[in-house]
Amino acid sequence: MPVWLDLGEGRVLDYDSGSSSILRLVISDQTVRALIVESLSSGATTRTLWQADSANTNAYGRFLRSRSGERSILVMTGGPTVHWQVIGSRSQSDVRPAPGALNAAFEDGLYYLAASPSGNESWYGRAILPLDTGSWGPDRLIYRGNGGARPPIVAAQIPGRLWQEEKDAAFLPNGALLAVTRRADGYAVSEICRSSPEQTPTAEPVAAMTDWLDGAVEVTLFGGAPASRIILVRRKDLGGQIALRMLVLSGRPDSSEAVRPCRETGLAIRDLPVPSSVVAAPDLVREARSVTADDGATISYDVIRSSGRVGKILIRAYGAYGMTPEAYLARPLEQQWVAGGNTLVVPRLRGDAGEPAWVEAGRGDHKRRSAGDLVAVAQDVLDREPSVRRVNLLGFSAGGFVSARASFDTPGLFDRVVMISSLSDLSLSEARDESSFDRAEFGSSEGGFPTWLGGREADAEAPVFIVLHGSHDEIVPAQASVNFAAYARSLGYPVKGQLYEGIGHELANASDVLRDIEDLW
Repeated sequence: MPVWLDLGEGRVLDYDSGSSSILRLVISDQTVRALIVESLSSGATTRTLWQADSANTNAYGRFLRSRSGERSILVMTGGPTVHWQVIGSRSQSDVRPAPGALNAAFEDGLYYLAASPSGNESWYGRAILPLDTGSWGPDRLIYRGNGGARPPIVAAQIPGRLWQEEKDAAFLPNGALLAVTRRADGYAVSEICRSSPEQTPTAEPVAAMTDWLDGAVEVTLFGGAPASRIILVRRKDLGGQIALRMLVLSGRPDSSEAVRPCRETGLAIRDLPVPSSVVAAPDLVREARSVTADDGATISYDVIRSSGRVGKILIRAYGAYGMTPEAYLARPLEQQWVAGGNTLVVPRLRGDAGEPAWVEAGRGDHKRRSAGDLVAVAQDVLDREPSVRRVNLLGFSAGGFVSARASFDTPGLFDRVVMISSLSDLSLSEARDESSFDRAEFGSSEGGFPTWLGGREADAEAPVFIVLHGSHDEIVPAQASVNFAAYARSLGYPVKGQLYEGIGHELANASDVLRDIEDLW
């Protein structure tokens, strides 16, 4: 009879059947505190591999295969400095700064994705693991490709956070490497391979995937089970609909080659069932536009709607933390909005992902530049749609801060301003700490709402604020929305709102949020 042990609060990362041990993250108050290796055998001890400090609170680990039978552990810790280390039972390697996001770690090599500082070029690299000498071997450049508008991976912009979990390349122990690449006509799933041993690796699109990827706005690879050589491919279309395929690779057994010869690896392809989305908007079209801000910066944005329909216009704002806005209908409320004959606008404000200088330009000064970009986009949308008198704003989390700032700066442009789980009260954020990333991102928490968001007495053209928050939001306290609503009302702005009991920061993903917004409209 198996005995189920209480592993405590945390998350299991990996399991070693030989020693019946697990790697586990110890988590307290949603923050990683330590990485430990723990035997599941009765009475066995627990070993702490890494202990977090206030500036270094992320970790990842996995067991490595070894010819000697010893199960060394590959550890990645994150903070202002992110690094790798290999820890054995008797020794540990040098610390190595992390060059990119882990994709695979086999017997002797660490494979990763990295991006150049510009974000335009990306490469897949390999480093020899220091299993014997304790010193890391040199990096090996496997393939360099132009990532286009969306590089395969973007280095983290936020100290204390690791890279995105999504993997856009998959390495297998037989030397096969598949990756998402961009071509002039969209995405391709390509094999990174060599036409001959002397040639530089090239990206050869997998022909059987070409038609299936038509119309994709996001493609992600997940290395499924390397021993079985299984890779999953996920695609999203403009409407946010998801499709999955499983690729089963065949060919030679394990190989020491970093990249296989072209067309040597066979592929079996199988479609996988996925849950259907809430609403599929018909005849979706996306139009790319741009506008020049007051200081000469070019702000690009996408307009998504059903063909031939405009309806009400909703601008989804972000402009914080260097995160990339999702240029498709990412949530049920957006799918429902466009399916109802309305328009969604997705701008790329300063502070959104891109060139480091673009991200940096949106930081600080209480998001004044990001809010100015949002106003420029709203005015341009109205200039191009003479039948529409005012537009609406939708801000999630930090996007709520930018939306509120833009609304107070130029209230006559906006009809409804929807703020969901909004980070609007800096006194309840980490901006209180002078050394925090929130302070650098938004500005000082001193001065209160008039300093953070501005605002003047409302007039007859004042927009209506619709403020929604989950009572169990552990990232942005619901009190932030309560305090913002009180401030907006003190200026004479109409405010409507709803508190969702038991819901956390993921409130925007609920399928019934748009119905509640329409009830409050």
